[in-house]
Amino acid sequence: MNIAKIVVSFCFSIALSVSASAQEKIRILVLGTSHYNQEKDSAEQKRVIEKLVGFNPDMVMGEFVSPEEYLSLEQDSYRRKMNDSTFFYYQKLNADIRFSEKKLEKDANRLIRFPNLHRSRIELAVGMLNNYDLANAKYQIYMLETWKKSHFNPEEAAFYKKRLGGTETLVQHNLYQSTSEYNTIIFPLMQKLNLSTIYPVDCQIYDTKWTQAWRIVAYCMHFINRIAKMDENSEEARIVHKIEQEKKRIYSKSDSLGLQGYAYLNSSFNAEESDLINFYGGEKLFGFSKNYPEKEVREMIKYWKLRNEGMAANIIRLAREKKGKRIVIAAGSAHQKWIADILRKEPDVDIIDYNTL
Repeated sequence: MNIAKIVVSFCFSIALSVSASAQEKIRILVLGTSHYNQEKDSAEQKRVIEKLVGFNPDMVMGEFVSPEEYLSLEQDSYRRKMNDSTFFYYQKLNADIRFSEKKLEKDANRLIRFPNLHRSRIELAVGMLNNYDLANAKYQIYMLETWKKSHFNPEEAAFYKKRLGGTETLVQHNLYQSTSEYNTIIFPLMQKLNLSTIYPVDCQIYDTKWTQAWRIVAYCMHFINRIAKMDENSEEARIVHKIEQEKKRIYSKSDSLGLQGYAYLNSSFNAEESDLINFYGGEKLFGFSKNYPEKEVREMIKYWKLRNEGMAANIIRLAREKKGKRIVIAAGSAHQKWIADILRKEPDVDIIDYNTL
């Protein structure tokens, strides 16, 4: 009898241990997003936010490059060419202000307690631009434009104009984008949950090699499409027809399930479609035709995979450093399945599917 009690007690202890272990896992939801979210879809955007609020994340991460990685990139890289002029413009505009990490941290902490200190928020946004922190500068600008600007007194309005240039200038520099997934979904989510920081997790260190690989494939496919139009019986026409067939198959399946909007963007069908389009057929065309540039496409996929592995590494590093428990990752929908599948291999991670919320 005593032995039986010991065995039962031992088994119960194991069960509790397993249960506790499962609860300690980091729950990560990788949200595949559209980079263009129209006003007419605002009802769906609200539904997405409501679902994410229900998930109740304690961390939010986005497809931004960290300041440290940004400064390490080659000056002719895509990100540097996109953003250098903006950073330099605001650094010059605010050259008379001296920034320090201590002051920025102090301003950020004050705003958590006193969110209507408008001047402090303006200075924080400027300081973040000075420090190449695009993600959090955009969040503070979203807060100013959407929630705070209408409450400025004349002095605050003048200070805003002087330091950030006003709405038109911010739009010109892509710092305020009304249709981005951040302004329509992610930043409103953060505001609702009182989350003051978005963590940048993009990986752009392979951008130059990715661009080179992409250009070669794009060049090859340009001529394949031209030949296909001239000769319907050519090998090139077979390639183009195969890609179109695969697209129709994907759309037919997803339509039969009624998947639309963000439900579709976070489905296996979108992942398949993204790979098909981004890689000009990709794996679906491997071994299909001797005229298909398979070697070159494999080179593209190699650098795409490395980028997503880099993003996943940034995510898990930050999650562990900051002791995050429930995390939302916002990334373009083409990244969604790649990142989720990589993170799924981590023993302390539990991947949450958006479509199960």
